[in-house]
Amino acid sequence: MNVGDNVTAASNTTIIIRCPVSGIPTPVVTWEKDGVRLIHDEKISVREDSLLIRGAEVEDSAKYTCRVGNVAALDEKSSIIKIIG
Repeated sequence: MNVGDNVTAASNTTIIIRCPVSGIPTPVVTWEKDGVRLIHDEKISVREDSLLIRGAEVEDSAKYTCRVGNVAALDEKSSIIKIIG
């Protein structure tokens, strides 16, 4: 799915949210879950152009935001993910 789309999925599902970016200078991409910055761990892979949630569970239900910025501009877009247990 692309950021901006909303999804409801079953638990233990792998979810990928894509956030295609371009710009000069190259923008910095950060991801947030309900306003809290995400970092890479065993369950979540934070990449420049996507966010991967492995084995999503009910507690992963949230608003996920892709924030993109460089010296010229700042933009963000969000998706609502709802996981059903």
